[in-house]
Amino acid sequence: MLLRSLGLLIKKTYTVESESDFVIVGGGLSGLVLATRLTEDPSVTVTILEAENDHTTDPRIRTPALWVSVLATPEFDWNYQSTPQKGLNGKVIPLSQGKLLGGSSAINGQAFVGNSKAAVDAWNEKFGNEGWDWKILAPYYQKFHTLSSPSAEIENHLRPSYIDESIRAKDGPVQVSFLDVSDDPIPGAWVDTLAALGHPASGDPLSGQFTGGYINPMTIDPTSRTRSDAVTAYLEPAKERENLHIITGALAEKLVFDQTGENPKAVGVQVRRGGNSMTYNAAKEVILAAGVFGLPKLLELSGIGSRERLEKLGIPIVVDNPNVGENLQDHPNAGISFEVVDGVKTLDGISRQDPEAIGAAMKAYEADKTGPFVIGGNFAGSLLPVPDFADTPSDETTLEEVLNTATDATPGPFSDDHVKFVYSVLRDRNEGPGNLFTYAACGNFVPDETGADII
Repeated sequence: MLLRSLGLLIKKTYTVESESDFVIVGGGLSGLVLATRLTEDPSVTVTILEAENDHTTDPRIRTPALWVSVLATPEFDWNYQSTPQKGLNGKVIPLSQGKLLGGSSAINGQAFVGNSKAAVDAWNEKFGNEGWDWKILAPYYQKFHTLSSPSAEIENHLRPSYIDESIRAKDGPVQVSFLDVSDDPIPGAWVDTLAALGHPASGDPLSGQFTGGYINPMTIDPTSRTRSDAVTAYLEPAKERENLHIITGALAEKLVFDQTGENPKAVGVQVRRGGNSMTYNAAKEVILAAGVFGLPKLLELSGIGSRERLEKLGIPIVVDNPNVGENLQDHPNAGISFEVVDGVKTLDGISRQDPEAIGAAMKAYEADKTGPFVIGGNFAGSLLPVPDFADTPSDETTLEEVLNTATDATPGPFSDDHVKFVYSVLRDRNEGPGNLFTYAACGNFVPDETGADII
């Protein structure tokens, strides 16, 4: 298991708090989207159970540049830690996950990067998820956001000529925009340099197949210059609906099952709220939207998982499924820092908590939504084919030699198909699995209490 501890069941008795047609565990990205879509039908009732409180209006959430200040902060971030990683000489990796309404969409760096057609199609073609392919899902990628066109001045500076108007999203709730800065030499130099090195933008990054250097947009509202997330895009327009109930401060402890039939059926969720244990019942369905870590944890606490693991923890078995909580895949991230020449703007003054720099940034942001506070995470990025960088005259070992000798670190029932897919992408010069980007400050995202160290 990745997580250090699952925790134990606390209490077996509970009181019934309420009943809705649907009970959704998790008020994050997917939970809020599901809830708002379901309650478009006024005859359907939905209850969202969110473990933390509502921090929607907190300036640390809404101000783009302050996202790093909430990482590893208990009221915003679950702050999971990996077990020591064998391939990284025992290093423990921090794994931030949003712990608030909006979930990780409310604490991420706001970089808007397109999905890969090859990766999406693999869900269908390689892993048996019929109907989950690019052709079916692409319209929904367009539907959920609006990409605002930059001004003529910004367009000349950022070089977003790769935008394909035939696929540009124009009517979705999540607001996406380009950085409104024209006096920074880095973005234009970044795009021009990668093009000169043989990696110009091959097309629109949101088309599903892309390589090259480009300036990616951000999930920042172009009018207010504030974060656009699942709360502002989906919950705000729907929160006054009488059939939508939002319960915050409700930590899900386990699922409640009806086991009278042939198969167990989830009929409610037991939560800890205000020091009390209570249950929210679902007349139709319980929907789990607790995130990549929280969802398998809740399943296991509820008795769905590996019999061997759960029996050791004293958790009664409801469904013996050894795949729960296994085979998590994440990408490695390595940073290299460079000192810039005088005249190139960075965020170092804010990182050092220089009062003058912070004061000037705050003044500019409050006055007309300009300055360093409008900058989120990385915006000068690229998606690059691995073979072009793996096989150079100085390499002692070629990419093919590495792939032919490598083995899957997590062998299992999907191992062979997974390895074949990953290797096919790594070999393809038309795929950009390598994401190289720049960030305008010295940022250390590894130690505990990261946010206190940076802002």
